[in-house]
Amino acid sequence: MATFCLFLQGQLDVDLSDIGRKQAFAVADRLSREPKISAVYSSDLKRALDTAEIIAKSCGVLEVIKDLDLWERHCGALQGVLFREAAKINPEAYKALLSDQDDLEIPGGGESFNQLYNRCTSALQSIAKKHRGDRVVVVSHGAAIEALHKRASPSGNCKGRY
Repeated sequence: MATFCLFLQGQLDVDLSDIGRKQAFAVADRLSREPKISAVYSSDLKRALDTAEIIAKSCGVLEVIKDLDLWERHCGALQGVLFREAAKINPEAYKALLSDQDDLEIPGGGESFNQLYNRCTSALQSIAKKHRGDRVVVVSHGAAIEALHKRASPSGNCKGRY
């Protein structure tokens, strides 16, 4: 049996894992066989940027455009904390992180779900204006993708891993 230690990375700048690298190459291979990609945008955090660069190279895109508004959610006082210890270390921040109250900010400088959504939506709208009619790849992070998916889902309910 394996033991996993899950950290709340938030906006910590960590490397792409070996599994993540394999997944990036698989996505890149798939996208390279589809219609031409005009641009690749990414958060500038290493794990997203590495993914974007793998995709761009495979799809013949010369440069990845970095957009800070595509960053992961800021987890405030919980950044870098083991998930299983978060409730003990900072119960208030842990409660805010898991809250269904979308306007609740995570203590310690963290973002609310609404702040995350608004930031990412602004980035996507800006990209869409610059690339009307083009195919564009956008590489971001789990919570950012979840926020966008939750708002785009008719029921507002989205479960899954991003």
